[in-house]
Amino acid sequence: MLVKKIEEWRLKRGFLKKELAKRAGINPVHLSMILTGKKKNLQMDTVQRLAKALSVPISELQGDLPEPEKPEPLNKHTEAAQHFFRATHIPEEDKQTILKFIELYEERAKRAREKGGKDGEEDSSPDI
Repeated sequence: MLVKKIEEWRLKRGFLKKELAKRAGINPVHLSMILTGKKKNLQMDTVQRLAKALSVPISELQGDLPEPEKPEPLNKHTEAAQHFFRATHIPEEDKQTILKFIELYEERAKRAREKGGKDGEEDSSPDI
């Protein structure tokens, strides 16, 4: 879909491939590979350059592409741990252990809240 949209707008603007490549600041051979489908995974920077050269919003070129998945928001404990990890040097294995503990704690606290307790007050030690 992206390639078709780029080609469609190139023709609407009356640009030769070489001219579009120059306006976008990309190699004409690279553009040719894009338009013939030989170049599959385009970098966002390339798409932005082509959109700007064609004077169209990126969304116009992307057309029917699905929305990228949004990551789930971090809970407050995981977010605090991520800040801590950035500020200290902790081996990756230890980071994963800490994150697993937080995940277990959150699950336990959620179950406790559903039963009427607060933040796991009924049994604050998660099963590890």
